[in-house]
Amino acid sequence: VHDLALVKLDHGSKGPKHRIEVRSNSLSREPNMGRFFQRFYNDDEAVYKCASCAAHFAQYKDLLSTNFRGRTGNALLFNHVVNVTAGPLEDSFMTTGLHTIRCLYCVICQERVGWKYEVAFEEDQKYKEGRFILEEELISTSIFGQNDVRAPNPEADNR
Repeated sequence: VHDLALVKLDHGSKGPKHRIEVRSNSLSREPNMGRFFQRFYNDDEAVYKCASCAAHFAQYKDLLSTNFRGRTGNALLFNHVVNVTAGPLEDSFMTTGLHTIRCLYCVICQERVGWKYEVAFEEDQKYKEGRFILEEELISTSIFGQNDVRAPNPEADNR
């Protein structure tokens, strides 16, 4: 049995404060690997979460594009995500060419939620390297404390 350390950030007027809770976690993918640290975002911001366990993955400010497709349908491209683990490198032939990716899994429930682009072989696809895809069917959205509300499309703001 593993310990799960939960880190809660409180963004007060004097800067961020952390609260750590340690919980037992028997869902680890690998035995005897230590502690997992889960990050929570402030409830005042739009947050993308795991649809299975509600672990926080990303903030609206890190959403780069909604114009992607995943294995389950529509997908979102993010600059930064948290509370995920990455699988081994694998080559994937996509509609935009060959990419080397790592599948992403929720650190709490171990559900597959998307992938990370490691290498893009086409020159016009290099902007994806180091970025993250979360599949809409596998995540939920919370805005200002409300659950399952779709965040505004950042690409629509640029029209």
